[in-house]
Amino acid sequence: MRKLFILTLLFPLSLSADLGGDPKAIQMARQIIETIGGHDVWRNARSMYVVEKSRSLKGDGIIGEFQRDLTVPRERYSLNSRNGTRIEFWWDERGVSQLIGGTFDKSNLPEDIHARVMDYWRGEIYVMLHRFASEDPTLNLKANQDHSFTAFEGERRLGTFWVNAHGELYRWRHDDGTEYIYGPLKKFGNIYFPDWGTQVDGSWSFYYVDVRLSESPPDADFTPHRQ
Repeated sequence: MRKLFILTLLFPLSLSADLGGDPKAIQMARQIIETIGGHDVWRNARSMYVVEKSRSLKGDGIIGEFQRDLTVPRERYSLNSRNGTRIEFWWDERGVSQLIGGTFDKSNLPEDIHARVMDYWRGEIYVMLHRFASEDPTLNLKANQDHSFTAFEGERRLGTFWVNAHGELYRWRHDDGTEYIYGPLKKFGNIYFPDWGTQVDGSWSFYYVDVRLSESPPDADFTPHRQ
């Protein structure tokens, strides 16, 4: 048993076993993956590159560029406003750093930000799509009564996914309360992904401008810089 546990840690996304849980929930998870490009492309992906253009009551135009590792907890992104202000943020298991206008500044970050981003990554929607496609055996899916299912890992609830009649992802809620509704699918290269997303309270809405998967690690420097 101990050997099996160690192997699961080393190869958490292996196809040696299937997703666990309710057949209906598993079917919904697999339908989502088929609608966005299929199991092979999402299972083999190591990283994901996304560009978003925001919509806001205060004015559109913030461009967000994100590079995410789908198999190891780390991420780097930049936000560019219309007035030229650039915020860069990156983190991995070693720490977190932030640049605002080219200057190191973490004064506005919560003290527990590193623990929070590390914890969030495990249930982040992009990572979860990769885990569904990989038939991650550590996941346990439970069907709900409202065209949704909830994903668990052990006793921890990771998030809930709503699926429409076409098998497409319609809505997603992370266990921390983050919740998005997604638009119709649009083709991005060899995959499909929603045209847009919006938080349910309208505080952050965006169009997907570019979405790419890669079988290689992210093309980014994740070394946390220190002042």
